[in-house]
Amino acid sequence: MFFRSDNSLNPYYCLEIDTKGRIMDFKAKPNKEFDFDWNWPSNEITVKSVVNKDDFIVEITISLESLRDLNLLKNGSIETGIYRAKYHQQKDKIFKPTWITWINPNTKTPNFHILTSFGKLELENY
Repeated sequence: MFFRSDNSLNPYYCLEIDTKGRIMDFKAKPNKEFDFDWNWPSNEITVKSVVNKDDFIVEITISLESLRDLNLLKNGSIETGIYRAKYHQQKDKIFKPTWITWINPNTKTPNFHILTSFGKLELENY
């Protein structure tokens, strides 16, 4: 998941979560300038995950306070990009991703670090 405060994408915040519930969080600027030393406040985010034989569930809870502190919550909505990679093993044993996105950024190759990959989530009772 990526979160932006405005169209400049300067900065935007990234949370990558795997099926084991591990988080890779970082702050980014345009042109894929990543700050991997930045972390989402640890007491402001929780992740639960369950892996079953045929499926998995990943749940994330982000505090409203952290969304406000990062200037991401505006009038009950947040601008976010939601992505998933499904990996398929190739004949050469290499796993290659098929990307699934909430908003299609309409690019020739997968690129989610751009303005067109974000949509607006409307929150109730915020």
